[in-house]
Amino acid sequence: MEADANAWEKDFAPSSELCKWYGHDPERYEEFRERYLAELDANPKATEFAGKMAASDGTVTLLFGARDAEHSNAAVLKEWLTRVFSHYFSGKCDIMLAGLKR
Repeated sequence: MEADANAWEKDFAPSSELCKWYGHDPERYEEFRERYLAELDANPKATEFAGKMAASDGTVTLLFGARDAEHSNAAVLKEWLTRVFSHYFSGKCDIMLAGLKR
């Protein structure tokens, strides 16, 4: 599968400290999710970029490399973007997750 990557936003990534603490341990996922959502909420660059995506009225595809999609930062980012799009922006975007093969 080839992807036309229009943007690579490192500002959306969870902090290094949070990633180290989480370590992809499913038992820590709920706390990771809450902490990552808080990081995104506190990040004005993330909200600004989300506004640009919402204005496109297109499909946003989040590419990720985690083996466990359900417990990945991409799943949390999708949740956050869905909330931000519906709450702050009139534009509607469909958000899809796409795992990369390793």
